[in-house]
Amino acid sequence: RSSLGVQPPDCIDLDAGWLEQQTGLRVFDLRISTDARAAVNSVQGKARVRLIHPWDLAATEESTSPGQAKVALLDAGFHECHGWSRARWQFVNEGLSRCEAVWIADSRMCARDQDLKAMFNQTKAEFDMLETLNPGYVQLSRCLPLTWLHEPRILPNPARFQQSFSRFYQEAANLAGNLDKALNMDAASIL
Repeated sequence: RSSLGVQPPDCIDLDAGWLEQQTGLRVFDLRISTDARAAVNSVQGKARVRLIHPWDLAATEESTSPGQAKVALLDAGFHECHGWSRARWQFVNEGLSRCEAVWIADSRMCARDQDLKAMFNQTKAEFDMLETLNPGYVQLSRCLPLTWLHEPRILPNPARFQQSFSRFYQEAANLAGNLDKALNMDAASIL
């Protein structure tokens, strides 16, 4: 029990064998050199590889064109510090199972692992991933040749930093015209 008297859920460790069993996909652990080479070989000849982290599961629903691949990417460093319950893993694994493979990387090793980046650069593929604020996944760009896809914005960004959310919202809403316009909605038709 926690200090608040709440029973924390049993957490499941990030385990390649368990993930393969749950998703039905080949899992490549990039921390193991033979798996890293096999992961590189699995995307050889692809022009574009969309790396999908657990906060981008909507991308698993998108179709891929010939020469493209969708690969799930999990950060072992994050998951060792922040365990997930069985229910959360089941939800995430359902999305990940729509990918072609799962790669496990470790953000704690990326700063010193330039060999991995060199191996993936040899594929000549473009690797992209939706931006995230999760610092571990941001670190992964040091060991994988990533291009960040920007999160779609509802409101435009003001030209200058705003001291508070209220000021940001006021400035952004002024730039957009109004909230209905920014959301492409007609308030009268919704009511």
